[in-house]
Amino acid sequence: MNDSFTPHDEPQQTGAVPSDLEDVYPLSSLQEGLLFHALYDDGARDVYVVQSYLDLAGAVEEGRLAAAIDALLVRHANLRVGFWYEDPQDVVQFVQREVETPLRVVDLTGQADAAVRAAMDEDWQRRFDLEAPPLLRFSLLRLGEGRHRLVLTCHHLLLDGWSMPIVVRELLALYRGEQLEPVRPYRDHLELLAARDTAAAERAWAAALDGFETPHPVAPAVAGASAVEPGLLTRHAGAELTARLTAAARGRGLTFGSVAYTLWGVLVGSLTGSTDTVFGTTVSGRPEDLPGAESMVGLFINTVPVRVRPAAADTLASAAADVQRAQAALMDHQHLGLAAVQRAAGASGPLFDTLLVVENYQGGGDELKARLAASEGEGEGPTVTALGARDATHYPLGLTLLPGADLRLELEYRPDVFDAAAAETLLGRFLALLEEFAADPDTPLARLNLLARPSARR
Repeated sequence: MNDSFTPHDEPQQTGAVPSDLEDVYPLSSLQEGLLFHALYDDGARDVYVVQSYLDLAGAVEEGRLAAAIDALLVRHANLRVGFWYEDPQDVVQFVQREVETPLRVVDLTGQADAAVRAAMDEDWQRRFDLEAPPLLRFSLLRLGEGRHRLVLTCHHLLLDGWSMPIVVRELLALYRGEQLEPVRPYRDHLELLAARDTAAAERAWAAALDGFETPHPVAPAVAGASAVEPGLLTRHAGAELTARLTAAARGRGLTFGSVAYTLWGVLVGSLTGSTDTVFGTTVSGRPEDLPGAESMVGLFINTVPVRVRPAAADTLASAAADVQRAQAALMDHQHLGLAAVQRAAGASGPLFDTLLVVENYQGGGDELKARLAASEGEGEGPTVTALGARDATHYPLGLTLLPGADLRLELEYRPDVFDAAAAETLLGRFLALLEEFAADPDTPLARLNLLARPSARR
């Protein structure tokens, strides 16, 4: 690697030649799906380019930062992958032995916040050449004396949300000159996936989706259309409702995820007129039988269907219990790719077009801030004063729930299908359903008024 290469302009990258190759990997199931969406319309915005940032106080030495980035890429070979996809029957990811240091430094001293946002947007909206690794880039934005913003932009093909805090912690530790413990390579995860019992998984998913014959999309008019940058609406449930909701779920032996899945299924069903609803969710994909998986970096998550089909006499709690049992029966089969699940179900097209994600990865948000603060005295380096992230999906409607003392809800919506007012109403109705469950989990589903005035919490 060239730790002196920290250009202000776009580096000239070329694809790997055979002598540059370190390894070749197969793709995980979700990587196959993300690659399809990335290539579907190469002139459109790639919504699977994701971005995180750290605000730093103190001196940041460009050379030390470049060396830390180089060390990070040496440590994790899968951060140096590109993708060969000319043969659709033999798509692989290749590890390039050496890559240019993906760092640029921009001096924005004295400029307004809009200039910082513009620099970040330029990185976020620029597509990656998937055949020219690395598929990540760092921008160090100098904002003034002792003030900096470090921006990491990468393709979702490389990393999931669980991995991002690990990358941040390791990068700052390497900057401080710390020696890190050896890490298990991502290749081990891919080899374990290849050894799973695919036939058993196909049978399990076929049984779980038996009788689901007709998907009911919420946005059929944009099925197959190019992705667009989504709108985003954020709300908080409030600490009081969050506490009551947690207690109500625990009192019925239910996980929060099972409750959320059920309520989202009820809400989506009200939009489509269906009482047999399927939507997508993401699972962590970090195998319990792979020691060290919790500290590995890569794309482990998978997107799988969730089916909600309550009986007419069900209560909120009994419907959630059914969903919980169904999900537990599929735990050992969540590695199967979505395309394979669709084939097993006999579906001729997508099973769903909405997504509900309950974030469960460790080390992010407040926990990451605390861990970074605790490690700042272990060596020379800047102090992290703030952090953030942004991403998107191709689904026209997706809700992310971030549990904590005050439940955070983030609704992404396709603005050419749902306007801001419609999105506000949908999120309000979901909050109203959370309130219904917290107030009385034994409320019959038949008594719910999904057209009621939305909750006013913000």
